Amino acid sequence: MILTGKPSFNEIVVKQIIIEKEVKSSIISISKEEKPSNSEQITDYPDHPFQGEVVGIGDQVTLCKVGDIVLFKVSSTWMPQPYLLNDKGTTYFIYNQGDIAIVREKE
Repeated sequence: MILTGKPSFNEIVVKQIIIEKEVKSSIISISKEEKPSNSEQITDYPDHPFQGEVVGIGDQVTLCKVGDIVLFKVSSTWMPQPYLLNDKGTTYFIYNQGDIAIVREKE
């Protein structure tokens, strides 16, 4: 995952990390394309369902660095809405620094 340019200002470009919902019954089937919604319980997931690996940061970003894993803010009434970026066939999400709740250094 190599970004071909430099993000501006306080933008953070991430590659989404898919966290699969835990299946609690043999009746429920979850597809890989399904994304968690605000109404679902985030406790149904083994880890925070909205996260990504940082692949680029703007000059004003102080919270994280390339390679970090970031977890995004979620509430019952609001979720950050990223901009989509197709960079030579790879889809990335662009967030602002204020959309991040937690930063984890990549293991």
